[in-house]
Amino acid sequence: MSHYLQDGTVILRIEGRKAADEFESRLSLIVPEGKKAVVLCDSDAELNLEATAGAVPRIDLVNLDRARALTVMFRYPPAFFCKVKSHFCSEGKRVCAAFFGFDSLSSEIFKAFASVFAATDTGEDGLIKEVSTDCVFSVSAEEKRLYRGGYSKFNFFVDSHADDADFYEMPQKNISTVFAEGDCDAVQRLCRDNMQIFVFVVVANGDVSRAQRVERLLKEKGADCVVFCDGAEEKGQILSMPSEKESVETYLCLCRIAYGRDLVYGGAFTRSLGEAERRFKTSSAAPVKKLSNVYAATALREVLLECGYDCADEGENAAVDFYALYDEGNPRKYVAGNVVYDLRTTRTCGLRTALAVREHFRWNGYMAACGFVPAAKSEYALKGKDKLFEEGKHVNLTTWRGLADFGRDEAVRKGTDEEKEDVRKYDYQLIDEAQRLLAYVDKKIIKARR
Repeated sequence: MSHYLQDGTVILRIEGRKAADEFESRLSLIVPEGKKAVVLCDSDAELNLEATAGAVPRIDLVNLDRARALTVMFRYPPAFFCKVKSHFCSEGKRVCAAFFGFDSLSSEIFKAFASVFAATDTGEDGLIKEVSTDCVFSVSAEEKRLYRGGYSKFNFFVDSHADDADFYEMPQKNISTVFAEGDCDAVQRLCRDNMQIFVFVVVANGDVSRAQRVERLLKEKGADCVVFCDGAEEKGQILSMPSEKESVETYLCLCRIAYGRDLVYGGAFTRSLGEAERRFKTSSAAPVKKLSNVYAATALREVLLECGYDCADEGENAAVDFYALYDEGNPRKYVAGNVVYDLRTTRTCGLRTALAVREHFRWNGYMAACGFVPAAKSEYALKGKDKLFEEGKHVNLTTWRGLADFGRDEAVRKGTDEEKEDVRKYDYQLIDEAQRLLAYVDKKIIKARR
């Protein structure tokens, strides 16, 4: 069964290895020359698109649960509904997440939430610090087995190596997971301290009556919330999951931003977006590497909303106003049309550095959700970054201060300039280049309209 997007792109569903083999052998018949297709698969590895390199630019391989999860986080991030308590919004609400029941879609939404949202605050020393976000589960024993335990592994590792001098400073546990004894206990745990909270709720398996009950319990406790449940009629704060068509369109939009982010990361603005797309689709890199920029693209809207702005294809362009606020005290510097960085940039306070720190915390969350843990200095010196990556370890899973220490050590080890080895510059790029990235999908920065 197939249907079409507005631009004529055909959406095809491929289920199982046999169907994937048939698709590859009959590609030219199924997708005629000059046409584009989106192929929905349950697994990232069901199709070998490298074998069809000539057709790759017009084929998009999409995991539907992931596409729906990222659509939820892009269309409805916490800051879309309320002011979020952060380093630049002290009067905002503390954000929590809750999962009632668990299935494959819930699993992807949990990963998307952990990879997009990053709570921050200002410490007593004036530096930005990460704040752990409570995530409560009310699930059966069978559903608990579906839970991706990346965070359990990460949190245990951080606790057990807290004072180990062979590691750069241990990162904050940005998601604190709790398993409740039923729905009422879950609500009680969320609302335990009478703080102003906003709860991002996901109810699995299309259980609309459970969604309604959870919403009522949270409101009785005075909590603000949004509840997502497949098949629910959009009423009050209960929203249905996005449709297949909407999810595919949003995911492709996020992928185009991600291709642009790849160009920004490599400073390769002379290359076309099409070249970045081809490289993405034919790359043999692990999914965690390939998808990193897709999750970064999804976070872009949450960050803008936290600052009082948004992105859209309509409305008055407010990029000048946004960047006036963003550059205050720490302006971007351009050489030949590209932003350049120096150590003074990373040592300066203000919104620009605050959002770069937040972006690093968000990346930490993504890597933790993918099952990664920090790497020891001695391991890094012995094995290098690529080998450690294969083992699920990364030396840059650390704090902002830890990244600075890493850059200094790298400069000594390689005999190079410290500024050249300062990896913090990559955390500035997402928002530094937001206007350029959004232009790839015909969107612009506007004033937020909650």
